[in-house]
Amino acid sequence: MLLVFLIHLLEFLCAQAPKGSVNAQMIEFIYPMGRVAGLFFLVIVGCVVYRSVLDKPTIYLAFVRVV
Repeated sequence: MLLVFLIHLLEFLCAQAPKGSVNAQMIEFIYPMGRVAGLFFLVIVGCVVYRSVLDKPTIYLAFVRVV
């Protein structure tokens, strides 16, 4: 989560950075890692939701109605 936050913060702060500057180089280096961090975040959230469903069995139709 911290890396995703860092990506958004850098994108906000360095959006107007001229090409070739240190800020622009930081974004070019860190930005691809932000996508991986976002994927890991989604996987972890999916695992937490799945685990919560396993702990308390729920009828599928009831689950879909609530969501």
